[in-house]
Amino acid sequence: MSKMKLCKTCQKEIARSAKICPHCGAKNKRSKLKTFAIGAIIFIIFIAVIGALDSSNTSKTNLVDVVKTGYLGNYKSVSIGQVLEKSFTESTWDSFESKGKNIVEVILKDTSSGRTRTAKIQFAVEKDNTFNIVFFKTDSGTSIDPSSVSSYGMDAYTTKAFLDTLYDEYGKHFDESVVGDFEDNNDTLSGTPSSKYKK
Repeated sequence: MSKMKLCKTCQKEIARSAKICPHCGAKNKRSKLKTFAIGAIIFIIFIAVIGALDSSNTSKTNLVDVVKTGYLGNYKSVSIGQVLEKSFTESTWDSFESKGKNIVEVILKDTSSGRTRTAKIQFAVEKDNTFNIVFFKTDSGTSIDPSSVSSYGMDAYTTKAFLDTLYDEYGKHFDESVVGDFEDNNDTLSGTPSSKYKK
């Protein structure tokens, strides 16, 4: 493209980049179409960046919501989020990817009894939005990976017993229809999404 063009007023040759014509003093206006095209491109890039950021935040939030609003084992009348958030004074939820799996983590803290108790639970969320407990740690320092033991292994049983006790306590204080399921099977370690997130 030539660096020169004709002035629209006096028809003499001037530099394209000149703001005014050195011959007649007329303003050298940039094409409105060119200005519009540049503005449109900037706007499209802006929308694409905002959309990408929003999409990543939405998927992160949705994974947390899938677990919080979902149901563990046979407990179909109360969500895992309701039980955990009523059982502990503080809960911090997050989601991330680890070893190719979508993980939702909740860190729990309770100070209501005069002493602090804590727990950390990690759920692996599958493509169909079902989820399983894959990590459990209590304030006693006991770290448990329920997925690595047999269905009747002590580690899985400890995790189930902890959760069943929470549901049992929830039932005593908030909803009498909820009673801890202290059977030996470990279905409490698996969860299903609420109807909103079923695929």
